[in-house]
Formats: sequence, C-alpha cells, structure tokens
Amino acid sequence: MHKSLKYLLPLAAASSLAYYFGGARLAGGVVAGGALGYLNFELLARGVEGFIGAGAVRGVVVFLSFLRLGIMFLLITALVYFQVVGVFGLLIGFTVVFTVNIFVGLKMAKGM
Repeated sequence: MHKSLKYLLPLAAASSLAYYFGGARLAGGVVAGGALGYLNFELLARGVEGFIGAGAVRGVVVFLSFLRLGIMFLLITALVYFQVVGVFGLLIGFTVVFTVNIFVGLKMAKGM
C-alpha cells in the first residue's frame, strides 16, 4: 500500500464527522490540517536524511528547515485569519496525522 493512503482513511473519517457535526469550515480545517501535517512530516523526514547523510550541506538543510517552518506558519496564519478553515479542524487534522505516524512507527519497530 502506498504510504500516503494510510492517512487517507482516517482523515476522510475525521473530516466526514467534522462536516456532520461542525460544517464545512471544520471539515476543511481537518483536511487542511491533515495535508499540512503530512507534508510537514514528509519534508521533515527528507531533512533528517539530508542532515545525516551530508557533511558540508548541513547549513543548507538547517536553512531549508527554518524556511519550511516559516512557510507553514504563514499558511496556517492565513487560513485562520481569513477564516477559510476552523482552528479546531486544523488541530484535529494535525492530530490524526500525528496518531497515524505513531502507529506506523510502532508497526515498523515491531518488524525490526
């Protein structure tokens, strides 16, 4: 199974429940939070691999990590400020992705 599909079912369930109980803004927040959380973890994994593997490139990797953090902050701030999504939806989306990451990591650790 493709690794991003592991996140799709829990996010779809959470966004459906959010739409039912809270409307479109809450559901949109769950989707946006999940997408940003997944993207953040993927880029974080690449950054860690680059940080470990390269000697002289570490400064670039650190710079790109701070750049990613700044862009994420600006995106989240804009989404909330312009009321495109709900704050609680973003938190739910981040939490779903984080929980799936925990279970994927535990499954990988058991296989080692």
